Amino acid sequence: MGLPPRLAFQFLSAPAIPRAQVEEVSRRLSQRLPELHHGLLPAQPTVAVTIEEDPRPVLRLRRSHLAGYYYHARGGAQQRGPAAVASLGFRYGGFDIDPTQRASRVELFQAGKLFAITRRQGKEKQARKRLADVGLRDARAVLPTLDYRHAADFTLSDQGDWFDFLAQHAGQLRSEGYEILVDDDFPYRLADSSGDFDAALESSGIDWFELELGIDIDGERQDLAPHVAALVSAPGFTPDRLRQLADKGERFYLPLADGRQLALAADRFLPLVLALHGLHLSGSLDGSKKIRLSQAEIVPLLGVENERFVFRGADNLRRLANLLQLRGLAAPDLPPTFRATLRPYQAQGVAWLDLLRESGLGGVLADDMGLGKTIQVLALIALEKQRGRLTKPVLVVAPTSLMTNWSAEKFAPDLKVLVLQGPTRKEKFPAIAEHDLVLTTYPLIARDREVLLTREWHVAVLDEAQTVKNPDAATTRWLREVKAAHRFCLTGTPMENHLGELWSIMSFVMPGYLGDKPRSRANGAP
Repeated sequence: MGLPPRLAFQFLSAPAIPRAQVEEVSRRLSQRLPELHHGLLPAQPTVAVTIEEDPRPVLRLRRSHLAGYYYHARGGAQQRGPAAVASLGFRYGGFDIDPTQRASRVELFQAGKLFAITRRQGKEKQARKRLADVGLRDARAVLPTLDYRHAADFTLSDQGDWFDFLAQHAGQLRSEGYEILVDDDFPYRLADSSGDFDAALESSGIDWFELELGIDIDGERQDLAPHVAALVSAPGFTPDRLRQLADKGERFYLPLADGRQLALAADRFLPLVLALHGLHLSGSLDGSKKIRLSQAEIVPLLGVENERFVFRGADNLRRLANLLQLRGLAAPDLPPTFRATLRPYQAQGVAWLDLLRESGLGGVLADDMGLGKTIQVLALIALEKQRGRLTKPVLVVAPTSLMTNWSAEKFAPDLKVLVLQGPTRKEKFPAIAEHDLVLTTYPLIARDREVLLTREWHVAVLDEAQTVKNPDAATTRWLREVKAAHRFCLTGTPMENHLGELWSIMSFVMPGYLGDKPRSRANGAP
């Protein structure tokens, strides 16, 4: 401008000149300024362009200027959080009117033109009333410690209700013509999602599955399972609040790792949470925070399926659940060559073992000594051979003193039995595949494990299974690695001392059924 700094500062700091007084101000300044600077004098304004439009409400959501945090109610509990406010402005023909302005007529310069806006106070009043209808109140009346910058702002009486506002009312307001702007520092943020999720079960090893809950967030497919796991495994979590929301048909807000919340229909989400909460997930989370479940834990989950919610990848498990519900324990017809008449309880035991075999489950046959546990297993093996399913041998591990009990010639002469005992047993290893039943002892597992535990077996049976009651013993750990399609244990003392021994036996029969050892202790085992 070529003016001294002090004079330039005075010009720039001067108040705006009302349009009606421009001519008089220009005249007086011309009397004081040298003619050299008359080019700086304000010119007579052009005719204003009148904007005749209804205002568009613009609602801006942002964090408040507050020296502290507010406690708000959420699910009956007090939660500490920041306060948020909403500022209401109005847009006339591309011009945003500051909500603090009270003038009914506003003149604005842009691109060398003058624009005149006559505010439509009735429309603006209706817009404010609509905000009151959705629960927004005068911010400083609700939060008295807000500073002067929030004199014209609004807020909610309960700060926790901002999630409901975003999920329910924001969309309604947009459909009515409101523009809603959300500042980056707004503390209550919802993830962009329809809230519809599906579930899949992916096999991740022997008898283990990973639960995946797929949902679209911000246009990308993400796994919800880690967030659900964090929710239900959190100390003190109960599903009571979720039940209340489901009864009212309301939404539940699931916290995400980035601080946002995800709105889900509580009535659809509740059955899954109840099922997972009942499984005590704290021991089912691996390092990636995925939900890891055993086959037996998944069966109860299938009970939450309905026409809108089905687990993908669970066809075999669904068949298992139906089988366990529909099939009884009718005594099977034994092969004509089987030379024993089973007592009723023994026939029922064979039917039970056969049901477990068909279901892909293992089992523990626990009964007093001398009641015929061995003959029930021999009957099952004879049935499998008659059906043509004994394409691989059956491995029986027993104490040395009980090896003679497994002499099958007396009851099942069709079974080819191989006894691996004594110094010449290694010479018999090549003949294993030619036999139906292979017998060995617990002490020999340590010496022969490279042969016996690396090949595949149709069935693996532990006789006097209390021998593996110590889960940390070397023999117990080696036997868990046996490769068998079906696993059974026989014992006359299933729970003689404490639940830890039962856990050890079950860890062989059905890996993962009782979780890992620390989790089993948390659920009652020593």
